[in-house]
Amino acid sequence: MRPRGEIRMALGLAAAALVAEQGGGTWRDMAQQAQVGFDKAREVVRDMARAGELQRVDVVRVPGSRRPMVRYAPTAAQGGWSATHYGTPLDGVLKAWVR
Repeated sequence: MRPRGEIRMALGLAAAALVAEQGGGTWRDMAQQAQVGFDKAREVVRDMARAGELQRVDVVRVPGSRRPMVRYAPTAAQGGWSATHYGTPLDGVLKAWVR
């Protein structure tokens, strides 16, 4: 299995932060929180929902959008998103080097 990409990790962390702040977020909210481009964020959030990493919470009206948008939250199966959940690539190298 391939490791998660930087954009997917950033959007996952943003989703967790938005759940704590406002109960979830749209793909636009996650893109702004993670500082990711809108086009890529929409695509990755859709893939994350399809993979079961994000669940649909409800549908909300957003100012500036013609249609209601889906609000997402991380699934309980993810065990919570956090930076320590992923670690850093250097962290893995240093742990292997010490052994």
